[in-house]
Amino acid sequence: DLIVGKKRQKMLKTEKGEIIYVILKSDLIYQKNGLYTTDSRDIRVAIAEKLKLSAKVPDNCFDYCRYHTIGGYQSVWQLQKPQIPAVRAGSIHCFESDGETFPDEISIGGFLQEGMGVCNVTTRKNLMKIIQVKPGKINRIEIESDQKRKDKIYTELLVSVGIETMQRYALDYLDKVP
Repeated sequence: DLIVGKKRQKMLKTEKGEIIYVILKSDLIYQKNGLYTTDSRDIRVAIAEKLKLSAKVPDNCFDYCRYHTIGGYQSVWQLQKPQIPAVRAGSIHCFESDGETFPDEISIGGFLQEGMGVCNVTTRKNLMKIIQVKPGKINRIEIESDQKRKDKIYTELLVSVGIETMQRYALDYLDKVP
């Protein structure tokens, strides 16, 4: 027998001031005033409204968003689907909790019936349990003696590695969540 019903929603208890991360499990398509947008401020405001939180970015936090264009082919009509800008899965927005309880998963934006806009909601504590940072194979950098240039390249490398590591672990975490 086929049983159709709502997925049982787990609730996430938080403390006032605790950092909450909203991680996209799938691509997000969002419209504002009839136009598709990937502006992170608009997305942040929409998520904040859904969770009834402030849209202000907490201190020492930042959002990580990547974008791309999606499309496809409608085989029944033998026509191309329109090209639509989307925020990529793995993008992260952080918020400050007001001490409320939140659902551990929300859906936002358009094309929800196609699996778009599914987001996981988690706390920093839960996120840190799964993150493991391991040293890479590059342990030094040899460039000309220009120290400012050397420091700039080294910082950009660390930021790039950090962002990619966070995204990979966030996606791994989402795969483990039932």
